[in-house]
Amino acid sequence: MEVHASLLSLVKAIVDTSKTDEEILEYQEIASNIIDQIIPLPEGATAVTAPHLGYNALMLACQYGRHKVVKALLDKRADPTIKCENPVPGASALHCAASNGHPECLGLLLKKIESLEVRESILNAQKTKCGNTALHDAVGGAQVWVPSCSRFEKCVELLIRQPKINLDIPNNANGDTALHLAARSGNHTTVSQLLVFGANASLPNKNKICVGPQLLSVSPEMFKLALDSCITLSDKKLYDPALEMHMDFEILIPKEGNETALLEKIAGKRDSDSIICHPLVEAFIQMEWHVCKTRRWLYIFVMTLILLALLLRVGYLMMKSSIAGCE
Repeated sequence: MEVHASLLSLVKAIVDTSKTDEEILEYQEIASNIIDQIIPLPEGATAVTAPHLGYNALMLACQYGRHKVVKALLDKRADPTIKCENPVPGASALHCAASNGHPECLGLLLKKIESLEVRESILNAQKTKCGNTALHDAVGGAQVWVPSCSRFEKCVELLIRQPKINLDIPNNANGDTALHLAARSGNHTTVSQLLVFGANASLPNKNKICVGPQLLSVSPEMFKLALDSCITLSDKKLYDPALEMHMDFEILIPKEGNETALLEKIAGKRDSDSIICHPLVEAFIQMEWHVCKTRRWLYIFVMTLILLALLLRVGYLMMKSSIAGCE
């Protein structure tokens, strides 16, 4: 596929770090019918040897954080929903901005797709080949680029504030949600952001690992945040008798093995008093205690019935023997 010379000049200028956004804007005389064209990646070439290939101009501008160029391209009706096939199959401009920690570019893209009917599918269904949404990429970027963590945290905040975004989408690799990635990296800010906006801390990945035990190992404070997120109130006022409190105990119950294993792990930690005194944990312990008591009384009741049955059987056999002796 032949690439228009003006488009090729533009994308080469975008990846040239010596050029400013203002200098790049001089290349903006591009026809609208070619502005979304993806520069093909020749066989054997890579993103390292040919950084301007495999993407279109908007993707590259997002990747390099050139927000003025992004705005100019969007004003020319560049399509933010187009996906590339190489070098990152399925990546769109949203992924490029999120995975490289450019909140200004991401904000412009999100504002653009607000007017699109497919906004929900762009945010939730548009994934790379490995199943990552833009949110996965933003959270994962904070994990890799620790010195630039604040930029990625801003990207995460922009994404989670989008209406109807699904925070619990698993990727294809390990079935990890964005919260799994944040918990693994120990990023307190990102974990807090996700939990506050409703991410589910009880969902297991493909390895049956839930976020709760991960957070407990990384930081007790983050684990308490996860516990807080499992308690919700109905929309009634606090003084309304119809007010309901809902507690999700799934975070405290391992998917395999002893259901009190996590409680034992909590009890074994130093300074675990604040966790044990958490309302969710206290309620769970109370429930487990009542279950144990019920099981105990049920066991006593069953054993009593068995004993009575044995006594009746012995009595019947003795009576039968006595009658046979009298005859």
